[in-house]
Amino acid sequence: MLKNKISVKVVVKQIKSEHKWSGKESKVVGLLPYSNNKFDKNYLMESKIFHTSLDISLFNGETEGYLHNITSKIPKIFIMSRLDNKISDEGLIVPFHATVCPHEAQDYSDDTDTQIDVLDMPEFIYLQVSNFINKNHKDEVFVKRKKRKKIEDTNMFSRKPPTTKRKII
Repeated sequence: MLKNKISVKVVVKQIKSEHKWSGKESKVVGLLPYSNNKFDKNYLMESKIFHTSLDISLFNGETEGYLHNITSKIPKIFIMSRLDNKISDEGLIVPFHATVCPHEAQDYSDDTDTQIDVLDMPEFIYLQVSNFINKNHKDEVFVKRKKRKKIEDTNMFSRKPPTTKRKII
């Protein structure tokens, strides 16, 4: 069940590639709180910085993954992107999903077309995620399975296969 959304702007920057056959590559360099303010287009074109707006969705059933992330030494946020050749031939990536759940990010890592950028979690996201966990996280009680009764039938494998009568021609 969807409970909360955090709106952010993902900042992508084009940089010179270290690979000898490709000229440029792009990577996610930061996150900003969502606002309706627009960047100066001239600044964007000169510095090769692009941004897109995404929602980080928080779900009741995923609080265990969120808790694992924010209790780690350095909490992370995961941005999933794909290369989009329709926008430009310069290898610009387009972010399409953001999450704070490491389990969900691991599921996306199976896809070879998806690039996952990992950033340190900003304070404004950390506070919202920790508040969400405090309100919605419930520890699951461990329930030990009961042993099944042992079958005491000594003739368990004593059943004989059915016999068929063959007709001799």
